[in-house]
Amino acid sequence: MKNLFDFATKELSHDAFLRWLFENWQEPECDIIVRKLLKEFCNFDDEIQDIKTKAQDHNIDISVEIYSKFNKDKIVRLFIENKTFSNEHNQLTKYDEYINTLSNTHKVFYKINKINVNDYKGIEKANEENIKTNKSLWQAWDIHKIVKLFECKSDFENLILKHYVEHIRKIQEYVQNTKKPISNDNNKDLLQWEAYFKNSIIPSLQEKEYICDAWKAGQYPYICLVLTKKGYKGRKIPYLEIRSRDCLNNNFIARVLCYDVSVEDFIKNLSKLEENVKKQGFSCKGIVRKRKGKEIFPKQIGYTENLTAISDDDFIKLVDIWGEKYLNAMKDWC
Repeated sequence: MKNLFDFATKELSHDAFLRWLFENWQEPECDIIVRKLLKEFCNFDDEIQDIKTKAQDHNIDISVEIYSKFNKDKIVRLFIENKTFSNEHNQLTKYDEYINTLSNTHKVFYKINKINVNDYKGIEKANEENIKTNKSLWQAWDIHKIVKLFECKSDFENLILKHYVEHIRKIQEYVQNTKKPISNDNNKDLLQWEAYFKNSIIPSLQEKEYICDAWKAGQYPYICLVLTKKGYKGRKIPYLEIRSRDCLNNNFIARVLCYDVSVEDFIKNLSKLEENVKKQGFSCKGIVRKRKGKEIFPKQIGYTENLTAISDDDFIKLVDIWGEKYLNAMKDWC
């Protein structure tokens, strides 16, 4: 039988699974996992009287209330922020405004992927405030730690549990990928593209004058390898983007993009940037400068023609070449 979670790939599906798991704590195989989760997440090892869950209470993915059998006045509250591709973006601090009004709270950042630098920054920011006010801290659980939790039993008869464990084991395999994927069709491919960029390409681009990272492009079905010139202290500036879907069949396209750049910065810098982009050999044909008859600032300022990268070395060399050209194009951006 095909795995349910190969079709239920959204974060909401994983939220539903975790709620299903907690609320079926009396089922023998669910009980094994639930007790393991409660021990690890909450240091809870009392006898359970009941468990209740909510979705999106105060916008938090999952809220769990655990009732102790021998201490009926004791309610342990567990809050889970569940992620697959998306990153933490100051949500945890916002959630703490509500969570920290309650007692006996525990908080878990649960990501079916690797936890990246931006995630850790968000967790650290929230926990800095929690330490100051003596509140519970957010715990980080990545795919590797999650797989270990669910491997406390070698195999499951319950089909949903069995499928979930198989699914997270596959994800653990995907996030360790080092080979360039040959397709860009589904979540499996996207996970492998992200891993390829992070495990094989980015480590070969150290000691550069740009910051390099990779992530899923919001709702769009591709992974972005992104190079951003250093020295702007978080200011939104033009960046170089290489998309997984542009790298199929040994192709390679790099784009200079200007999303979220401020109007003030555009006014000061656009003409010099356009001139420098052309000098560096980027194409500017078809750049959108008008919408509904009105002048607009272009979101894409230049792009390479379709180049060829057969091997990983070819790919790294092209990233290196066009990364330097991007830096040269940005030399007058102030």
